[in-house]
Amino acid sequence: MQGPRSTWYVPQLYFNSIRVLCNANTSERFNPTKDASFPEINLKTGEITGLIGGPPPENRPILAFFAGRMHGRIRPTLVHHWKEKDGDVRVYDHESLPEGVSYEEMMKQSRYCICPSGHEVASPRIVEAIYAECVPVLISESYVLPFSDVLNWDSFSVEVSVSQIPNLKKILMGISEDKYLRMQERVKQVQRHFVCETRSQRDPLSTSINMGANKSKSKSRTNAYPSSAKHHQYDTYTSLDEVTAALSEAGLESSNLIIGIDFTKSNEWTGARCFNGQCLHFLGDTPNPYEKAMSTIGRTLSAFDDDNFIPCFGFGDASTYDQAVFNFYGNGRPCNGVPEALMRYRELVPQVHLAAGPTSFAPIIETALAIVEASGGLFHILLIIADSQVSHSIDARHDQLTPQEQATVNAIVKASIYPLSIVLVGVGDGPWDRMQKFTEKIPHRSFNNFKFVNFTEIMSRGEPAFKKEAAFVFEALMEIPLQYRAILDSSSSGTRGSAICFFSCGDLVFGCGHQTCFDCGRTLSMCPICKSHIMTRIRLY
Repeated sequence: MQGPRSTWYVPQLYFNSIRVLCNANTSERFNPTKDASFPEINLKTGEITGLIGGPPPENRPILAFFAGRMHGRIRPTLVHHWKEKDGDVRVYDHESLPEGVSYEEMMKQSRYCICPSGHEVASPRIVEAIYAECVPVLISESYVLPFSDVLNWDSFSVEVSVSQIPNLKKILMGISEDKYLRMQERVKQVQRHFVCETRSQRDPLSTSINMGANKSKSKSRTNAYPSSAKHHQYDTYTSLDEVTAALSEAGLESSNLIIGIDFTKSNEWTGARCFNGQCLHFLGDTPNPYEKAMSTIGRTLSAFDDDNFIPCFGFGDASTYDQAVFNFYGNGRPCNGVPEALMRYRELVPQVHLAAGPTSFAPIIETALAIVEASGGLFHILLIIADSQVSHSIDARHDQLTPQEQATVNAIVKASIYPLSIVLVGVGDGPWDRMQKFTEKIPHRSFNNFKFVNFTEIMSRGEPAFKKEAAFVFEALMEIPLQYRAILDSSSSGTRGSAICFFSCGDLVFGCGHQTCFDCGRTLSMCPICKSHIMTRIRLY
């Protein structure tokens, strides 16, 4: 619906319908708690051939570009301050764009594309900028951006107030090169959400990889990809940016991070060699091992995170032991990005009482599964950082699993039917000798969803710090793209129909019409897709 006024005079529609508007203007009665903002797209020929993509940042000589008709009050202000005033900021009214100069090519030659409102707050220029992989500069008032409930626009665009138009160049020049490169990479990551595609072409993830239950009755389950795969050696990467690019090239498109931190008492002595005898949670002027691991992996994955929200949990302390987890925030809210996660960690450490007792990763894995379910089946990565392996009693036989080990194995196997990858990072002196044997005892899974990496061993190598960081992140995340593609392949191959897990057919239908497999859906009280209360369940045979 382009015109919001079309429902103003029909109260029943205005108050009771969900209006999907391109011109999502709160000053014109757009209700963000009920209505939806949709991107305005102008395809002159009906085709997007030639519009998608652009040169790399180093081949974009223009700082900022705008060309368009003069309507509304913002565009004339922009032209007044910047038309023919600065070679870095190319601003044209509709009549002054030089003959023979292509509007689309100018976007592709620019780092930033200026997107001011006209008569309406929305403009197809925003989508055109995203197509050209040009970072949008948003100048508007009262505009609710498309998909803003799930996309973090701050990560791939720049918002400038009308009053700051005279300072536009100063604002853009003040953005660091690293930040610009991250934003431009995010533009490429979110581009798929704005591309018009036919149903047969659609990436399963573009509307959430669990939408549209497959009606196939097939119950076959296969190992979605080999447990080991060819990959580049870690020593070919010298920076986190190179690892990020490699992950993107390997097929990783989108992920959501969950973090679990070990607060067992063994942290007090497992830093004897690697952390100068200090507790691994010691807070000093330099980051401790937990902070280093969180920071390096978090910075790498932030390029793939759509909303930048990170649920963070602790386990193994005096309040949870091996039975539960605690949220970093008492109200259950996630951290807003890695910087807040690190800040909150430093606030919590003095308050947490480390507890002696067995270690189990089952509670944090179960918590992650609940988050995946609540998201409707979006791909997540669970990062567990711990100072010790799962507890093994000296009284137990070498080949016998302890209750904590068995619970962890069961949780990992259960997680393999969810879009969840688990990365366990070992910090401290260890020992980690049982981890290899432990992973060998994990039975056949729908896909190989568990990876262990020894942080201490990698960071103790005699190499420059930046190279060790790159090696650590690559070692931790090298299997993620394969796992991600395995999940997408399973969701599109007809082997799944459940709205929750990824490898079971949808053989249980709720009254609302959505489906899960029987195992997932028989205990639910609320539909994971539409959130309506389940009154009726119908088993399909």
